[in-house]
Amino acid sequence: MLEAFTDVITCLKTLEICTVDRFALEQAAALSGSDFEDDLQTACVVIAGLDAIVTGDEGFAATAIPVLSPADLMTKLTVS
Repeated sequence: MLEAFTDVITCLKTLEICTVDRFALEQAAALSGSDFEDDLQTACVVIAGLDAIVTGDEGFAATAIPVLSPADLMTKLTVS
């Protein structure tokens, strides 16, 4: 439990968390993907101008934006 809490604190200190608002929902709805949640994450990243999507969804829809698993992200954070 303490390790998970530490990971959350690390993420809050180093990552930008996207806002989901009406504009983001509209942009996601305009995308042609087959999974709305994936489209929403993609739209939020584009709107915020972020570098990657972090998701545990192994079936995340293909996108030109880099997709990292939480484990990949934690590895990158500890190496950087």
